[in-house]
Amino acid sequence: MGPVHGDKRQNSSASAFLDYHDIPYKVVEVNPFGKKEIKWSDYKKVPILVVDGEQLVESSDIIDKLNQRIHPEKTILDEEESKWRRWVDEHLVHVLSPNIYRTISEALESFSYITSHGNFSFHERLTAKYAGAAVMYLVSKKLKKKYNITDERAARVFWLP
Repeated sequence: MGPVHGDKRQNSSASAFLDYHDIPYKVVEVNPFGKKEIKWSDYKKVPILVVDGEQLVESSDIIDKLNQRIHPEKTILDEEESKWRRWVDEHLVHVLSPNIYRTISEALESFSYITSHGNFSFHERLTAKYAGAAVMYLVSKKLKKKYNITDERAARVFWLP
């Protein structure tokens, strides 16, 4: 299995699938400024997974394609799996950033982790940590407003299907 490009914390669907099925992979942290780690790809978002030379993108598509490889006889998602996948795509993704970047302190903590596990120069590390934390903190506030999330901690629990 090739590397998963992106922040493991934000690519939880694809990473959770890989972990659940004991599929080994390598996480490559992507600097949000410049994205030099994915310059080779026409697709400029994460996650990106490379399997046998084939580039897979978008968590749901990655899961679908890997599931087909693991279970070629299974052609249709069962109702329960469909319900959970829909919940992840329609609800969970909207509360992740507001939970990860809830405060400036938590945003800095998250970007400290990302920059300490990536292959960034000193300047890139500082830029990604401080500018990235500020940007994602603001993005999380915008998402809270857009999806009318008043309590991000409660939102992740009470939206279960």
